[in-house]
Amino acid sequence: MANNGEISRDNVLRLRDSWAATVRREFGGASVLVAMSGGVDSSVAAYLLSYAGLKVIGVHFRLTPEGTPAMAKGCCHTGSANDVTAVCERIGATAQVWNLTDTFQDKVIDYFENSYLTGETPNPCVECNRELKWGVLWNRRNALGIDYISTGHYARRVSLGGEVWFARGRDRTKDQAYALWPVVPERRKYTMLPLGGFRKTEIRIIAAEANLPTAKAQESQDICFLAGTDYRDWLQKKHPDKVLSGKIQSPTGEIFGTHENLFNYTVGQRKGLGGGYSEPQYVVDTDVETATVVIGPEKSLYRKRIIVRDIIGSIPDGRYSVQIRYRDPGTFAEWTKLPDGSVQVDFDTPVRAPARGQSCVAFTGERVVAGGIIDEVFLT
Repeated sequence: MANNGEISRDNVLRLRDSWAATVRREFGGASVLVAMSGGVDSSVAAYLLSYAGLKVIGVHFRLTPEGTPAMAKGCCHTGSANDVTAVCERIGATAQVWNLTDTFQDKVIDYFENSYLTGETPNPCVECNRELKWGVLWNRRNALGIDYISTGHYARRVSLGGEVWFARGRDRTKDQAYALWPVVPERRKYTMLPLGGFRKTEIRIIAAEANLPTAKAQESQDICFLAGTDYRDWLQKKHPDKVLSGKIQSPTGEIFGTHENLFNYTVGQRKGLGGGYSEPQYVVDTDVETATVVIGPEKSLYRKRIIVRDIIGSIPDGRYSVQIRYRDPGTFAEWTKLPDGSVQVDFDTPVRAPARGQSCVAFTGERVVAGGIIDEVFLT
């Protein structure tokens, strides 16, 4: 009798074959550019598409110059281009390496730094998706005459009402639909997301079964260009002239003390605030103009209203499930368009620590229907 591991493997391979048969019927013979980091997820995405009979061109982005710390590890390390080439050779695909260091610096790293310098909390993965995967990759797809693009995101591509949407992935612990809100309908239409119907454990099994060189690659959790460096140290080293000292105070203006560097504080933070308080304190807000850090008890972190700018997705005013950070399950809220094009979001129940600069995404069921950047957080 087969043991549980063997049963699991057989089920996963049946799921793979069922997925491939469906893709083969709908997209058979199509060509696809696959963004490949050198990790197991994007490797399996490329493998699955090749297994389904598509013509795969694996594309690795070189994001930081040779010799920088980020090239030594993470998703853009020096050896990852070799890993992508090895995977493509294994699956019968073509491999390319594109030097996008200037674009990455301009569109992602500079954005990341400027967000903090102006008092916001950035989301570099969202901007990388917008500017590189559905920016550069998309544009070159058109120039090269390729049919589709693909990534290794854990999100699903679904068709409804004559339009293609992105939806939550089957593996909710890995779901990345939240980070895909900037992708407009035309680009969704020509995007494939092979991993959306699989769990991470299944992806590992598929990688091992396919004997992919990256099957045992460790998962990268850090922001790639920081290379394990704390972002506060990064900012202080790169922008010493922007280090701001100031007051630490309560929401009502009571002064508790001073700090030496505003970069050291983000909304929701508990550590590093000193002691002697009657109850644990958290960073409630920061003000870059006055270099003030506002702290309060945990209940002070909860908010019922935010304003969202830079909206992508035209949806009617109404009630949606709204997500304000990764791993946030979503909270129902009223979504109301304002005359200036921004949106007011009023949550049914207060949400914890929404931060300016982070993404706010509206869902209908499991579908991403709109999103934008948190611009203002109301204290009451």
